[in-house]
Amino acid sequence: DKEGDTEGDKEGEKKAPAQITLTYDKFQSVTNMLVTRLRQAEEEGEPGMKQGDLVAWYMEHIMHNTNVESNATTQQEFKLVRAVVQHLILRDSTLIIIEEPEVEEGQTVPRTSNRVLAVNPNYVIEA
Repeated sequence: DKEGDTEGDKEGEKKAPAQITLTYDKFQSVTNMLVTRLRQAEEEGEPGMKQGDLVAWYMEHIMHNTNVESNATTQQEFKLVRAVVQHLILRDSTLIIIEEPEVEEGQTVPRTSNRVLAVNPNYVIEA
């Protein structure tokens, strides 16, 4: 049955991740907040910070300092900060992974929230 084959193919396809659009100013603001927090951790003697802890810190900071009340806005902000972190690691090399977590039992890949991040020593915050 040709129709059944088509449905099977669609189930196996991966959807492209939704594009997240933000202004350059917003991107720089988020970047500077994350870099500043990681540098504070370094000054306190920590070699880096778990990605999940960094994202949680950002979300707490945003919730405390803005009037984010809707769940949709909170989820959007969460997706945004995760996308910015990925961009800073993979594209800009602003953040570096200093410790990759072990693969947990039942998982095929390590959880990204457990990897330890630090600021690239060559990165300078733009004013």
